[in-house]
Amino acid sequence: MRDELLADDIAAGRLQVLPPNYTTRTRVRQILWPKHRKMRPKLRALIDFIVETYG
Repeated sequence: MRDELLADDIAAGRLQVLPPNYTTRTRVRQILWPKHRKMRPKLRALIDFIVETYG
């Protein structure tokens, strides 16, 4: 399905298909929120997801 959605952009040269062994440089990621705000369960779930996915 992804290929179908991107096919026109790839054909037009707006996107390029990367080789399967392509890797990106690792970068530090930070999550910031106002100090006066309580950490709600939704935010905690998002942070946990980001850490699991990118950590």
